[in-house]
Order: sequence, then C-alpha cells, then structure tokens
Amino acid sequence: MSFTLSELPYDKTALEPYISAKTLDFHYDKHHKGYLNKLNELVENTHYQHMAIEEIITRVYDNSGNLPIFNNAAQVWNHTFYWNSMKKNGGGKPKDGSLLAKKIQDDIGGFDKFYEEFSSHGVSQFGSGWVWLVFEKGRRELRRIYEMNIPQVTKLDNGLRIITEQVRDVDSVALSIRVGVGSRAESAKQNGISHFLEHMAFKGTKTRTAFEIAKAFDDIGGVFNASTGRESTTYYAKVLKKDIKTGIDILIDILMNSTFPEDELEREKGVVIQEIFQTNDSPSDIIFDKYFEAAYKDQPFGRSILGTQDTVKSFTRGDLDNYINEHYFGENMLFAVAGNVEHEEVVALTKDFLSKIHSKKLKKSQNASCTGGEYLEHRKLDQVHLLIGLPSVSRHDDKYHTFQVLDSILGSGMSSRLFQEVREKQGLAYSVYSFNSSYTNTGMFSIFAGTDSSNLDKLLKSITTELKKLSTDDLKEEEVNRVKERVKSQILMSRESVSSRAETLGHYYGNYNKYISKNELIEKISAVTTANVKKAAKELLSQHEKTTLAAIGEIKSLPSYDKVVSMLKA
Repeated sequence: MSFTLSELPYDKTALEPYISAKTLDFHYDKHHKGYLNKLNELVENTHYQHMAIEEIITRVYDNSGNLPIFNNAAQVWNHTFYWNSMKKNGGGKPKDGSLLAKKIQDDIGGFDKFYEEFSSHGVSQFGSGWVWLVFEKGRRELRRIYEMNIPQVTKLDNGLRIITEQVRDVDSVALSIRVGVGSRAESAKQNGISHFLEHMAFKGTKTRTAFEIAKAFDDIGGVFNASTGRESTTYYAKVLKKDIKTGIDILIDILMNSTFPEDELEREKGVVIQEIFQTNDSPSDIIFDKYFEAAYKDQPFGRSILGTQDTVKSFTRGDLDNYINEHYFGENMLFAVAGNVEHEEVVALTKDFLSKIHSKKLKKSQNASCTGGEYLEHRKLDQVHLLIGLPSVSRHDDKYHTFQVLDSILGSGMSSRLFQEVREKQGLAYSVYSFNSSYTNTGMFSIFAGTDSSNLDKLLKSITTELKKLSTDDLKEEEVNRVKERVKSQILMSRESVSSRAETLGHYYGNYNKYISKNELIEKISAVTTANVKKAAKELLSQHEKTTLAAIGEIKSLPSYDKVVSMLKA
C-alpha cells in the first residue's frame, strides 16, 4: 500500500487574499507532495507500509533510528490537517458559550489575548515549523505545541536566558545553571577561584546550612553537583518532576544567596588543597595540567583549573563576592531545563528570582594562543605517561567537524588506527588515544599514551607515522565513511538522558548562542569528505614547530623535543 495525496477541500483560489493560489501551488503541490513521496520511498517493503499514517507516527515518535520516517509522516499529517482546517470565508472567533471559547477564556485570558500570542508565536517561529493550540484529554488545558523537541527560550531584561526542552515519557527533570566563566578568566593571583567558588556554593545560604542543602536533595532522592572548566562553570541538579519546585528553589538559593561562612571557607580550602595534592600525586592526572601549561606558556588559559596551594590559601570571602559581581551577571548566565515540563511553568518558577541578578555588558574572551613547548618530569614509575599535541581549531571553525572525524579515525575506539597499531599489533601501550579540544578561539589536537621507558622511541615513531598517514592516500573513503557512522551514532546516543540534554542546551546556547539539533550535527558530519580529513591532517602537521610534548616517568630514553618535532614533519 502506498499513501496518496489527499485532495484539497476547496479550489486553490478559495483562501485568497490570505493564502494565494501560488502559495498553495508551492506548499501543496511541492512540499506536501514531496513529503508524501519520500514517505512512500522510506516505508516501501517494510511493515510500516500497511499502517495508517497516525500509527506510523506514534510508533516511531522520538526513535532516532526512524527519524526520517517520523519527520516525513508527521509532515504529511500536519499538512493534511492544516488544509482541512480552513474553508472559504472561514475563521473568526469561536461561538460564545462553546467549550473552545470557555477554555480560551479560562486558560489564556480571552480570544484577543490568544490571537495576539498565537500570532506572535507563529511569526517568531524560526525556520519552518508549526504552532498548535491543542486540547489534550486528561489535562483539560490548552497548550501551545512547537516543533518536536525544539527548545524554547525566554530572555529576561537582565540578559539571562531560561531555556527548556520538553522530553515526554520521563519522570525526571534536569536543571542546569551555566555561567560563562572559568579558569581562563582568572589572573595569576586568582588562579583556582572559579573552581573554589563552585565548591563554596554548597556550603550555606542565608536560609540553609550546608547540611540542610544536602539533606533537602537527599530527602527527594535528587542529585546535585557542579563542575568548572576553562571557559564555564555549571551548577546542576536532577530531581523528579513532582519535586521540580524544590530543586529549582535550592539551586537558585545556592546561586544567589550563598554566604560563604568563614569556618566553611577555611575548611574547604583544606579540601581543595587535598584535591590538588591528589592530582599532583597521580601522573595520569597531573600530566594534563602540565601539558596545557607548556602549550599555553605564561597565559591564563594554560593555568590549572584547581589553582595552586598558595592561591587557594589566599582566597577570602571578599574575593569570592568580587568575583561573582564581576562574572555572575545576566548576559553571562543561562538556566537550562530538560524533562517532562512546560516552558511556561519553568519561567513562572524562576523569573522573579533570576531577574534580580545584575546586568552587565558581556566582554569578549581574551585571546589564547598555543605556542607549543615541553614539560618533562622524572619520576620513578613503571610507565612513562606521555602527551603530544599540535594547535587545532576553535569550536567556531568551519573545520571543527572534520577534526571530530579525524580524531575518531586516529584514536577513538578499539578499531582506531592508534589502538590497532600501537596496542594490538605492537603491544607498546595499554592506553593510547587521541582527543580534540576546541574552545572559543583556540584548540589542541592531542594524543595520550602510557608505555615502558624502553619503548618510548618506538611509541613516538608509531604515533607520528599514523598521524602522517592521514594526510596521504593511505586514508580511504571506505574508512572515513565507516568512522562517520560511528561519530553520528555517538551524537545520537549522547542526547538520550535528560541530564545530557540539559548539558547540551547549556553548551550550545552558551557557546553558539543558538541550538544545534542532532540532525544538523549529523548533516555536518555527513558532509565531511576524505579530502577534508587529509587536508586537516596536513594543516596539523604544518604546525609541527608548535608541538607540545609532556612526559612524566623514567624519561632518560625519551627522544629530544627537536627529534619529536622532526618526526611530525610531513
């Protein structure tokens, strides 16, 4: 069975002057028919071809593997419903006393307000999409429905954005407050204050002690934490839908009303200093700090996120208050929520509080430049921990997605070139992988490995050889296409939980000032060609004079920095 295009219930000129015959020619004969033809193509010789279109939609809803079927089936249904909802000389207000008129009055405040809001949502809809007014049985309310899983954004007068993504059929809600400041914004004296402030946020507010904060989350089975990076700090929580008011109340209380008690301040200094000691004692951890320090010598970007023992000891309550005033302002913050919750509900629960955050003009991030360099530390260890890297692209570079594919080919996964060559064939390392770190205006492409000191020369030759091969005809289209599928699968799987979705909202709106859907990301990965990857590899290798090398362990047999640089010459 194939689906057929339903006939319009009126002549193409019947809706003029509001919808012209030319518009119908385009949207009915081209768009509607195009979705129908594509749907027939997708369901041919599958069990879906014998189903009603409504059954197809409900069966494949939010199933990423069947997203093309869902999109085309839903568009066919939407268009049919749209045409059938109109008639010549139709429209106007619902009849007084009707259920629709009563519900519009009760839930929205009258037809005039509905008309204003409905029109506003329609004309402000970005790109193609639909705005619906729906009466949903069981809920007895009217709701505005947008495109499937498209986030909604409310920007407050102070610049802070409240962003939500509705995820149906889940019981939990993820809450995330992102502040666009991290260690790269710190002076040498402030080094570590972003991270220390994140620790202190949970140590008491004007109305709650540290214990009461922890107990409040424990009592509802919620989780809360925070994290600090080079460019952002995030405070997050996860609670059940029924406890969203409690979760929001505590998270905002932490953000806006922390008191930084002196006793907690001194105690937490000790905790963070122990965290620094623990990192220093672990070569597989500290090497990353030393690596970035060498790559971005004498720059804030290269400093440790944790800070130093001396800087942490020096922090005062006044330092924290000043840092908040400098960086925790509306334009530099967003509140992201993902779960089975309405946008209007989240705005109602947060707007009055978040509007009190002061406003300020957002400053441009200071430049960071990877200059390359070397860090070597002799320690008596069974393994040498090694990092080698080159300047890469920023997250805003057109080649960013090409570097994602390049990274996956070289050192991501058990079928990657480094894993197969270094570990499986030569047995030189247990752990070996690559990673691309892209930031606002800088980036690093890096390779990590741990090996016996006697294997250092072999290991480096193997690593550099595999990287150089990616710039030659050794790289085949079949391999690139296979890896692209893996990257696309990872994109789809990375957005399955409400926590990951809230994190994604913060990442994209915080870094790009817009939402980038998984479909758009998949299209960008699909567009990467073998030639693109080869060119990116050549560009990496062309910067061999800015190589960064870091090693900790028995390093006497480590090739010299100059020799490693020469190994990377194309």
